[in-house]
Order: sequence, then structure tokens, then C-alpha cells
Amino acid sequence: MDADYSTNEALKQLQSAATPYGILASTTDEDNYRRVWARDAVISGLGGLLYGDELTTESLRASLEILAQTQGEEGQIASNVLVSNAGDVEHVSYGGLAGRVDPIPWYIIGVTNYVEKRGDHDFLSKHQKCVESALKLLKCWEFNGRGLIYMPQGGDWADEFLYHGYALNVQLLRFWALHSYGKLTDNPEYQEQAETLRKIIVGNYWLTTQSSPTNLYHPKATKLYLDESGPTEYLLPCFTPGGYDSEFDFLSNAIAALVGVLDREQVSSVLQFGNGIIAELGCKIAPAFWPPVESSDPRWPLLESSYLTRFKNRPYQYHNGGVWPMITGWWGAALVEFGEASKARELQQEMKSFNSCGEISYPEFGDAMSGERLGTTPCTWSAAAELFIESYLSGERLFVG
Repeated sequence: MDADYSTNEALKQLQSAATPYGILASTTDEDNYRRVWARDAVISGLGGLLYGDELTTESLRASLEILAQTQGEEGQIASNVLVSNAGDVEHVSYGGLAGRVDPIPWYIIGVTNYVEKRGDHDFLSKHQKCVESALKLLKCWEFNGRGLIYMPQGGDWADEFLYHGYALNVQLLRFWALHSYGKLTDNPEYQEQAETLRKIIVGNYWLTTQSSPTNLYHPKATKLYLDESGPTEYLLPCFTPGGYDSEFDFLSNAIAALVGVLDREQVSSVLQFGNGIIAELGCKIAPAFWPPVESSDPRWPLLESSYLTRFKNRPYQYHNGGVWPMITGWWGAALVEFGEASKARELQQEMKSFNSCGEISYPEFGDAMSGERLGTTPCTWSAAAELFIESYLSGERLFVG
């Protein structure tokens, strides 16, 4: 780590991606990263919002405006939008190999956090129709009307990984969107939907011998998992009609802790489990999912073919056990929130070292064992991740509801 490296460098990188029409995933014109991506723009914008940076906050607002402007007829929110330097929309994508589900809740989370922090209720009124149309579409994507969204493979941030069906990440984001919007608008209907969803999430992803049959989607798969593996110590990442996946999903478990889905005992279990994994890695920041899927795994052929331009999911890389500054920011915030500030500071220093290594600054991800920096660089949300931890250490908090 350079001697003069500081969080201010991360802020400068974030500001450099903050344009008048939205926050770019990267300032590098590589693949399609130089666009306003819903999840990247909101996550990066939340980092700037928490940190109190006016430039990034205004660019977050612009990102939300572009996403509302390009909303699909059925209520879908764009995965990414290409905007010219003049501010004209040149291309709108709702997904690549599969449609994206998570842009909807990320957009709503962006709206509610911006409005709560800025007190701009005119902005909320302007976006009300768009938000409620998007929430209605998420309801449709339950398909069976039982409370959980059914997601196509690649439908969330881990767009080249294996998960499909009832993926944890999109359920948690929907909970956060419903809860924060319900609180902000004082709408008991959305608040009740959120609480019902919270119970369904805990009942179906945190498996115990006392799991309530009334909340279970798949009693047979639940019994099989418990018989083979015993009660869980964290929220499982996904299940389908064919059964459960069991990797530890760092991002989702951190978000579940921060937005109040889990009780304190469960959060303690999650943090202990995740910290134990990080301690064993060669590069000691948070991975995406752990353990990696190896070539001996029966799912390997499916993973190996799940990419659009080039295969990146080798073991310990990308979504397959690769380490991510972005995820580390969320994990560090959860550590602070639940009394482990000293460990969060250690993690922050590890992330700063990873984010600034010679000529490489703010890489997208890295190899969990070797520490090799990989992916697009500079990646905006890798910079924002430092601001997440710094802001939580300073007493700032995201709006949950």
C-alpha cells in the first residue's frame, strides 16, 4: 500500500465516475462497463451518499432518473443504460443471456435512501408510479403466488454463476425495497408484505429442525438437507425444485444482517462463519461464494458454459470464490453494525492494500488464494466499498425502514 493512500483516493475515483447522467460502473471503456448499471450505480451512489459527497449524491439522483426514464412497459428496470456525453440514451439493456431481476429492488433502494437522506419528498412523488409498477412486476415474478421470486440463471449480480430459482439475493433486496418504501410512504400494506417476506426468507433459507411447515416451500428438500448436513449456520444461497445449494453467500448474508432480516444470534453465527473463511484465504478480503465449485463437482459443466464473452469462473476467481472489494464493503459494514469495529478496520486496511497495488487501482475482483488482481479496473464500486466501511465507522447508516 502506498504511504499516502487514503479513503480520499477512493472518493476521487468515485467522483471521476459520477457524470451528470449517472454513475458509471467504470471510467474505462472496456466491454460495456462505461455505462450506468442499475446495481453498480446504486451501490456506488450509496457509498457516496453515506460519505456525504455532494457530487456523487447528485449523480446517484441522475442515475435513478435515467432508470425511471427507461423503465420497460411491464415495469422492469434496465440492467444498464448507455448514455451519450450529451445525455441522450443510446441503448437500454434489460439483461444479456437472461433478464435481470435485481435492478428493480436496487433502483427502489436507491430512491428510498436518497429521499430519506436528502428529505426530498418531491423526488419520491415523482418516482412513485415507477416504484409501484416495479413492485407489482416483482409480485408477478413469484409465479406461484407464495411469496418468493423465481429467478432465471444469471438474473442477479452473479450473472455468470450457477444460481437460479429461489436465489437468496433477490429475496433480500425485495424485502429491503418493500420495507424502506413502506416506511417512507407510511404504507402498512408494503410494510406487511415486507414482514411476511422476512419470515418466509428465514423459514426457507435458515434451516433448523424447528422450521415451520407452513412457511416451507420444499419440505422434502429441507428434510434431505437437514438429514445430510444438519441445521444451517447461515442463510443458504439458493434452492430450486431439485434441492438446495450450500455455498456461503457473503454479500447476501451481510445485507441480511444490515437490513434486520436476522436476529442477533443468527448474525453472530453468520459473522463468525464468514470471518473464519476470510482468515483461511491467501487474500484476506471477502469472496463472493465459498467454497468454490471445482471441476469434480457435477455442476461444473453448467458453470463452464455459463458465460457470454469469456470464461472467468475458474476456482477462486470471479463469482466462483473470487474476492471482491465491493462485497468486502458490505461485510465490513455488518461487522461495524454488530460490534466488531476493530475487525472491520483490519478488513478495511486489507481492502485498501488490494485496491491500490502498483499501477492497478480498484480492480473488480481477485484470486482468493494468490491475490492476483483481475477483472475491469478501475471498478467504481470497489472504490465505494472503502467509503461504506469508513461511513459506518463514523456512525452513518443506510436507510432500511
